[in-house]
Parts: sequence; structure tokens; C-alpha cells
Amino acid sequence: MSTFQYLRDSRPKRTWGTSRLENIGNVMIFSLAMMVLSAVIMSPSSTTPALPNRAAVQNIEGRATEGVWTGKFLQRDWTFDFRNENGAWSGKYMRSDGKSWLPLNELSISERSVSFSIESNPKVSFSLSIDAESRNLAGVATIDGIAAVPFSAARQP
Repeated sequence: MSTFQYLRDSRPKRTWGTSRLENIGNVMIFSLAMMVLSAVIMSPSSTTPALPNRAAVQNIEGRATEGVWTGKFLQRDWTFDFRNENGAWSGKYMRSDGKSWLPLNELSISERSVSFSIESNPKVSFSLSIDAESRNLAGVATIDGIAAVPFSAARQP
């Protein structure tokens, strides 16, 4: 064996290239999984029965919630509209790419908080609080069995 062959064969092997490729592959797989999850959540489930969109809450102090709010969720803008008619709350939502309003399910509004879900599979639930100035909603959006992510929305004029 020549000196050159000995030096070439005894050098430590470079592994950073392999692990970098593995990291890139993991990121690509995660990104693909999030895109598939977004597509599943964006389409209403045909097997889940729609729940009534009226809330049984009679708390008039929750009026700070009334109005239109816009926030970003799953890389899209979402608009939520909460209304109180004769003490009964109702709500609807629309994605930025949507063509029509859809009802909010399980809507519950109290003095400075709001919670609701949207019809999807898996189920997506929101639990939000209103800031002191009644300009922002902030809290958590929970994708059932998958993740809980921060969510915020601003009141629209």
C-alpha cells in the first residue's frame, strides 16, 4: 500500500453532508405533512353533522366580542363575524379563498372570552380572549389530536 493510499483510507469520513441531506428531507416531509393537513382541515367534513350555530349564552357583557375579526391561520386569512340578536349569539367564518360564509359550531361567548369550533376533520377548536381595548383576540387554535397553535385576530372597522 502506498503512502497516498494509506493517508486517503485512514482519513475520517465526512458525515456532515449526509446528515444535512437527512435534515433537508425531514423538513420536506414535515412541510408536505402540513400541506396535507391544511387541505384536510380546509374542507368541511361530509360525515360530521353540522351543529347549530346559535349560542345559548345570554351574557350581554360579552358585547365586546360582537363584530368582524380577521386573523391568519394555516397560511390563510380567516374572517370571523360574531353577532348578538336578542341575547342569542351567532357566528360565521370565511377563509380568504372562500366564496361563502360557514357557521361556527359550539360557540360560547362570555364577558371577555370566546370559544368555538369549525366543521372539519380533524376538528379545529378556538379558545380566545379579548384584550382590554377590545381590539384583539388572542389564544389557541387546537387541531384535534395533532397540535395546538397560537392564534390572534384583529377587530375590523
